[in-house]
Amino acid sequence: MNEYYSNIKIPDDIEGELSTLIFKGANEKATHLISFSTKSSESLAEFKESLSGPDWDIYSAELLKNIESEYAFAGNETFSIFINDGLPEHTIFQAWTYKVKDVTNFTNAFKKLLKTIQPHGFMGIGDVVHGSDGENVWIFKTYADLSQTFEFGTKNDIEKTAYV
Repeated sequence: MNEYYSNIKIPDDIEGELSTLIFKGANEKATHLISFSTKSSESLAEFKESLSGPDWDIYSAELLKNIESEYAFAGNETFSIFINDGLPEHTIFQAWTYKVKDVTNFTNAFKKLLKTIQPHGFMGIGDVVHGSDGENVWIFKTYADLSQTFEFGTKNDIEKTAYV
């Protein structure tokens, strides 16, 4: 992976990352996540279109030898916050996808929740654009270290009411 991505032109506004999925649902088969993000849909589309040709074919063939299954989805962030907690870079994350009937009310409830629990790091919500099994909303949360992932959740009765 490093060899391939180090030798191609990736636009300056695109961030790429390979992450290990530490926490996942019982039905999730994936162990790693390759993600690319940018605020520019045009830049991301151009980058995605550039992933072609003989070098891409060789890279993909080698990568697929080590993949049992793959899953991809794309989405747009609709709301997020980042609370700087003074800790090192937040490199651990969790992501959840949901099938939501009333996205507006769900998003508003999420915003209310974030005002109540004040999570450290990045936490956001967005719309799944394509690539899901019917899920239409995603939530993403970052952590500075593994112990933070175990500490996340309600800490008192006031925070518990935010989930109702």
